[in-house]
Amino acid sequence: MNPQVTATKGIAVQRGIRATWWYTYGSVVFVAITSLAMVVFYSFATSAPSWIRMTVTISTVVLVITLCWLSARFKAGAWQGFPPFRAGEGEPFTTGLVVLTWAAAFITWVATLWHPALMVMGSVPLQMVLWTWMMLDPTKTWGGWAFGVLAAVVAHALLSSWLYGASSLTAVAEPAMVLFVMAFYPITLILSLWFWDIMRQLEKARHTEGELAVTRERLRFAADLHDIQGHHLQVIALKTELAERTLEKNPHVAMTNLREAREQAKLAMEETRALVHGYREVTLEQELRNAAQVLTSAGVDCSVELPADGSAFGSVSPEYDGAASVPAPSHRLLGHVVREGTTNILRHSSATKASIRMVVSGGVVRLEIRNNNPAEAPAAAQVSAHSGNGIAGLRERVVAAGGQLEARHEAEEFVMSVALPQEVSA
Repeated sequence: MNPQVTATKGIAVQRGIRATWWYTYGSVVFVAITSLAMVVFYSFATSAPSWIRMTVTISTVVLVITLCWLSARFKAGAWQGFPPFRAGEGEPFTTGLVVLTWAAAFITWVATLWHPALMVMGSVPLQMVLWTWMMLDPTKTWGGWAFGVLAAVVAHALLSSWLYGASSLTAVAEPAMVLFVMAFYPITLILSLWFWDIMRQLEKARHTEGELAVTRERLRFAADLHDIQGHHLQVIALKTELAERTLEKNPHVAMTNLREAREQAKLAMEETRALVHGYREVTLEQELRNAAQVLTSAGVDCSVELPADGSAFGSVSPEYDGAASVPAPSHRLLGHVVREGTTNILRHSSATKASIRMVVSGGVVRLEIRNNNPAEAPAAAQVSAHSGNGIAGLRERVVAAGGQLEARHEAEEFVMSVALPQEVSA
């Protein structure tokens, strides 16, 4: 599997989720504006007094602004996490908008009581506020909110009937349109919420898949470590036991067993070190694929650009610009570069975008890892200064192989670039 495909899928998923959020939010906002506009048009189409029409118009404009803002502002409920508004920011202003929303809906509800033709349509703004609060309710007690909506409609009709008599129940013009407006918003809202909840579950499953991949890798590493240590420890235990038994009767054999036990311990350390530092045969393609998957799972929009013919991989033999494919020793060193760059992005930045670009030309492999939102330059320098680790230690290994490694800040980005000969001694 090409890492470019993996990264492209991750980017497509992130963009698809963002687009779905905006489509869902936009559809709800559109329906809300349309429903409230119908209330205004309906009030002007009737013989309602001008003060009622103006009150309904002003209140409706206020409701459109406040409902659209609050629906996007709140992190609770169905909209949690998209887009990433910060909780606790501007709370007094938000509280004021909440009060203004309820006040505008209640004023419209009361004003329309004074005209029998608006006795049902006038409850639509209050219904919409109740439905919207249902959407923002993290407990999802939809039954209680639905009862509140029904109570608002019935109370509005009963009060209007009490003010104008039972005959006012037949004064409603275009009852089919009234019922359509009343049902349009909640049906659209519920379907949108249902669709968005499915998208959230799919996104959660994608993150779980990424975590599972990391867990599988840890288990694989643990199994390899167990195999190495278990074998050598068993041999060491056997050799030392034999040395203990033969120490008095045959010191020469005992010394031989102790020497072999020491060799086993040394071999175990070497194999463990090789395992930890990644000297096992892992292709550069796997390293790039893992980097793309890890960054994407962490919410970083990662793109990978490779030679079109795949010549960066030893498993692919076609030449690129007259040069042979990258041999295994270069694989290992470039794999370390990819790993270090990925670790640097995850630990020492707040990156939302990253790119890995590789070019093979003129017998030289050039690899560039770039990310936005880096740490401050002094902090990054301290991170890289650890002896034998980080960028400083990696630079020493690249230079020893005849290459160059440069880490720098460019505007709002951190860039790590490597130039390495294709032919690197093992």
